[in-house]
Amino acid sequence: MMSFAGIAAGDGKRPIWAVVTHLDHVEAKARYEQGRLVAHWAMARKGEPVILMGDFNDSPDSPLHRLLAGPDTGLRDTWEAMGGGAGPESFTHHGFSGTPQKMRMDWILVSSHFEVLDARILHDNEGGRYPSDHFPYMVELK
Repeated sequence: MMSFAGIAAGDGKRPIWAVVTHLDHVEAKARYEQGRLVAHWAMARKGEPVILMGDFNDSPDSPLHRLLAGPDTGLRDTWEAMGGGAGPESFTHHGFSGTPQKMRMDWILVSSHFEVLDARILHDNEGGRYPSDHFPYMVELK
C-alpha cells in the first residue's frame, strides 16, 4: 500500500510542495511501481519547489532510490548532499531497540530550489523508550 499526502504552501508567488509517503515494506517490485507513480508526480512539478520525504522501505543503493533521486525527477537526497555516510550511523530503522538495523530507509529528497544546511538522524528517547521503530530524520533547508 502506498500512502501519499502533501501540502502546497508558499509566499504567494509559487507553491512549495511538501509531500510524505510510505511505500510497501514487503515487495521490491511493488515499491518500485509505487516509486514510478511518485516520480511521475515529481516530474510534473519540475520547476516548482518540492520536498519529498518518507519511509521508502528501501536502501539508498536501490533502483527505487536511483529513480527518485535522479536527473529525471530533479530531486536529490539530502543525506548524500551533506556527505552523510553509508554505515550503521546512517540507518534509520531500529525496531524500538535503539540499535540501528537494516538501512537508511527514511529519506528526504528536495528539488534544486533548496540548499541543504544540515541533516541528522535523531536518537532521542526517554528512558530507553522510543516513539517509533524508526529514528527521526531531519534536515534544515534554505
